[in-house]
Amino acid sequence: MTDLFPPNLSDRPAAPVPHAPALDISCRYCGSRPAVDVTFKRHTGMFIMRQTVTYPGPFCRDCGLSVFRSATAHTVGVGWAGLLSLFIFPFVVLGNLLSRRKLTGLAEPTPPVDAPVRPAQPGKPVLLRPLAYVLLVPILILGLGAWAAAKDTAENQVGRCVIVLTDTDVDIVDCTQRHDGVIVSVVDRDASCPASAIGEIERMSGDLNRDGGKKLCVGEG
Repeated sequence: MTDLFPPNLSDRPAAPVPHAPALDISCRYCGSRPAVDVTFKRHTGMFIMRQTVTYPGPFCRDCGLSVFRSATAHTVGVGWAGLLSLFIFPFVVLGNLLSRRKLTGLAEPTPPVDAPVRPAQPGKPVLLRPLAYVLLVPILILGLGAWAAAKDTAENQVGRCVIVLTDTDVDIVDCTQRHDGVIVSVVDRDASCPASAIGEIERMSGDLNRDGGKKLCVGEG
């Protein structure tokens, strides 16, 4: 009879069998398994003061997602409010994102039979929570301020009209309103306006020239 196996096979040592990692930790909030030991943080900026709350694990998948989404939305929404917080909150968000990656490979949580607490509901994703968009308010304000400043250059005043308020004060107005002249050109502070100009305006902020050392030439109109 022909042997189906090579001789002395039974004498060879068995190859080691890889073992799956032991599920030796459970979620500290609901007791479910599997769980992973990660930490999430929530940062609150309070202009002068600041507060960081730490949520230590282990977490099952659902409890971890619930804490991640709540803490991260809060941090994005109000974690920036403060000079130091402005630099701290991005690192808190990044740390939460790195911790969340460890949750994504976990299976659906299995709570103990007699568990008094069920796994938490993860809730809405971060970007579907209104609090996450509070950050857009200061960004929008800064953006509008930058846009207004960009439009308020000396060159952009050409074609607009002026009204004389006092001997030393004038105001730039829309030409549909009552006015005393039209801005016809812009020249350097030390240069002369065209001969046809009836006046010149130098816009000041305190003792500083607002237009980078330029002045506005006013003609009839």
